[in-house]
Amino acid sequence: MAGSRLRTPLPALLALPFLCGVVNGPVLAESAAAPPARQAVLMQDSDLAGRDFRILKEVDLEVCKSACLAEPGCLAFTYNAKARWCFLKDRFDAPRTFLGAISGRVLEGDASVRAKRLAELSFLPSETLTSAAKLVDRLSALATRDVAGVGGALKEAAALRGQGDGE
Repeated sequence: MAGSRLRTPLPALLALPFLCGVVNGPVLAESAAAPPARQAVLMQDSDLAGRDFRILKEVDLEVCKSACLAEPGCLAFTYNAKARWCFLKDRFDAPRTFLGAISGRVLEGDASVRAKRLAELSFLPSETLTSAAKLVDRLSALATRDVAGVGGALKEAAALRGQGDGE
């Protein structure tokens, strides 16, 4: 990751906690513009082991994700990009590294809370909100390593503190 930096205007950074809607949760992979009640948190190169209740063959990632979000009992999915297979899960364990797989965890949300948070940001220009939403997407794409929840991420961040260039 050395040498790559995220350059984002300060107002967009300040809007991030509101757009994510969860201070201590994972970054959402969905756009902040029109958040649905069920959203998927995507993890690249990751497999969520668990009980597969349905397998879809010869589908793309969007079909896989949509199928899981449409099924009330689906809590997660793993998509094998090479085989084009989708594994819908009604329970799952911690993610494991699996190159070429994309997993998603479903988050249930209250759309009214998200709408209220967006309304609180109405003073910001739409370009700032769009920029912040894009940053949310880029940050979620960076979260590819297996981390045991927020506690694990905080421990990893503390261990890495002081090793960068201050940006």
